Amino acid sequence: MIPVIKQEATKSGLAAGDKVTIDLTAAGVHHALFLDCRKAAAATMTEAEIENDIGKILIKVDGEPKIEMLASEAIDMWRYYHAKNGAHTIKSVLPIWFTREYFPSLPERQLSGYGMADVRSFTCEIDITAVATLASIQPRSLIEPDNTRKLGKHLCIRRLTDYFAATGVQQIDKKLPFGQPDVGMFAIHFHQGAGAGVFVNVTVKASAGQGVDSDIYPEMVLDLHNQLLQDCGRTIQTGWYHVDFALTNDSAGFLPLGPLTNLRADIEWVTNAPLSFPILCEEFRGLTGPAK
Repeated sequence: MIPVIKQEATKSGLAAGDKVTIDLTAAGVHHALFLDCRKAAAATMTEAEIENDIGKILIKVDGEPKIEMLASEAIDMWRYYHAKNGAHTIKSVLPIWFTREYFPSLPERQLSGYGMADVRSFTCEIDITAVATLASIQPRSLIEPDNTRKLGKHLCIRRLTDYFAATGVQQIDKKLPFGQPDVGMFAIHFHQGAGAGVFVNVTVKASAGQGVDSDIYPEMVLDLHNQLLQDCGRTIQTGWYHVDFALTNDSAGFLPLGPLTNLRADIEWVTNAPLSFPILCEEFRGLTGPAK
């Protein structure tokens, strides 16, 4: 059994511009964090209301950022992996999973969960952007009662932003992570940002040693790309281009970053890109460390 543990509630009467810090339980093995967001009198919030009132979410282990994304991006990432299980509308609960699948096998669950045996602090910082409806946040964690598991290998989300304001091909060079022996890349999620910018395809290239860049995620028309994602159990989303290196759901299906001397992306914009757009890098860290 993996119980859902109620964490210490955040204060009520939140104000716009506040940064709420939640001290999560540094014990057991954490598999997910659920932020239960409520209006006054514990009334439920819609997905749009959550995205309006909550901005960036930053999860840290011993002060080191592990997961960084906006509330709207967290909902999109949940939908990408989990909406295949059937239609569900987010109501009040903002889900953040530390594993890529709902309940992986025991070996994979032990491999990718956030073990706390060697962790001193585990925190979640939440930026409050507005208080149009938000009145309180109650965090709850899915924790496996195993106090022997160290942090070891664990899933992280690195948030990057880039800029472009033209049509044609944009080269993102020397910005994506590479050359880190303890990191593997499960997926890179490109969002077209706000505004009228629309892309048609993304090509990812890499080089190792003194070699030239070669395609590791080749150019595909968007329809083909979306069909591939659909057939592998992912959820198609307007505005996102999900470069997924682990469509087989293999825990070792990531792209190793250690041997790479560059990792770049070419984005083809058919209309002007926004001035800023996010890139979420879904990483498996701790590859060179012990599993427990």
